[in-house]
Amino acid sequence: MEVNINEVIERLYEPAKEFVIENQIARVSSLQRKFRIGYMTAAKIMDRLEENGIVGPYAGSQPRKVLVQK
Repeated sequence: MEVNINEVIERLYEPAKEFVIENQIARVSSLQRKFRIGYMTAAKIMDRLEENGIVGPYAGSQPRKVLVQK
């Protein structure tokens, strides 16, 4: 059974957004562990969170800044 990455992103976007805002943690690795997804899927979700103003831009080895408070 082939899984479409875009469908996975659509399904996980809102729960991921809630997780990031609630925990004030914006790391791809955190999304990977929490939702048991691969790097590419987690990175695409993080990019979408950035596009929507939830997290700041990529900052190298530092976690992204969460721009939305609880």
